[in-house]
Amino acid sequence: MGYLRDKYTRAYFLGSTSTTGKPVGVAGYEEFRLGGIAPRFVGYLRVTAAEIGGFCRKSVLDIGCGRGEMLYLSLGSDAAHVVGIDFSRAALDIVTSWIQSDRLQLLQQEANSITFDAEFDVVFLLDVVEHIPRWEINEVYARARKSLRHGGVVVVHTPLFRTSDEHDCTAGVPEVEGMHCNKQTFAKLLGACRRHSMVPVAFRDDVFVLRRAEDCSLSQRIRATIVIEWHGFSRTLRRFRGTLRQRAAQVVRLILRRGPGCAIRVFFAHGSPLWRAGKRDKPQRGQSPH
Repeated sequence: MGYLRDKYTRAYFLGSTSTTGKPVGVAGYEEFRLGGIAPRFVGYLRVTAAEIGGFCRKSVLDIGCGRGEMLYLSLGSDAAHVVGIDFSRAALDIVTSWIQSDRLQLLQQEANSITFDAEFDVVFLLDVVEHIPRWEINEVYARARKSLRHGGVVVVHTPLFRTSDEHDCTAGVPEVEGMHCNKQTFAKLLGACRRHSMVPVAFRDDVFVLRRAEDCSLSQRIRATIVIEWHGFSRTLRRFRGTLRQRAAQVVRLILRRGPGCAIRVFFAHGSPLWRAGKRDKPQRGQSPH
């Protein structure tokens, strides 16, 4: 692993300004620099706690722990043992600068080389999957699954894109470009779950809570299927509504510029600017969407 390791610097974890003038850094760095914790991390904790019945006396593994917000929150929720791993020495140095606990263990280690066996109730993979190359992610999933105790959960959060080659905020920014080397779509993430016999028993705000299939009852599997299918349908519906709004806005602009008759002719004309705009919304295979 260790892909683009030299980019995972202290400046990246604490936030800085790119040579292009854009702010760069791990999400939540603004709140961290002010001595707080971003609401997103509290949300991850709540979703997980609701599924496992709280963190008291639980053991937690945070893969790619970064600055350590989830380590801190887990310890504050009375977890019995918390392990944070990261391949970046800079990240672990930041953790040790603000968290001290005899219940915390930190390891500088690659995600695809962990060797825990049935030791944890919770394994976090938060905003990590998109950083792990495609040829290594299956090994990471397999090792995370092996680390679970009976009834344990793997909690995954990652940005979900329409296509795996869609541009994001790292494009064109030298300090972070290429770090999101494994962008996930909804279908791609579900496919990984199935390959590793993991059932998404909860899904909220793009946070997947996964259990091993053998730890799930039939009712949990049925419920998971219904919930995931509904969310997939909802995402498709939202995209469709967004496309309709774009089309309506284009028609209104044409009416204002050229009159209603022209707008109707252009709308239905093959090869019209409106029709071509619709074609651009769906990039062809092998083409970038931007």
